Amino acid sequence: MKKSLAVAIFIILPLAHFETKSDVIESSGQSFYLKVERLVPASPDITYKQFLDIGTWWNVDHTWFGEAT
Repeated sequence: MKKSLAVAIFIILPLAHFETKSDVIESSGQSFYLKVERLVPASPDITYKQFLDIGTWWNVDHTWFGEAT
């Protein structure tokens, strides 16, 4: 899996249970690019800090390395 796809999945999956607006902005036989928008009722600074605090929202059973922390 390419790094960009892994990053996209990592960012998109937590948003899956929220109502979002998304569009396929480019596609080919080997790739696709999505634009996903979600209004978050918090400042960008607070949102970014919470995103970086992965242990508060990431499911510990989902890890590639065998330990989530």
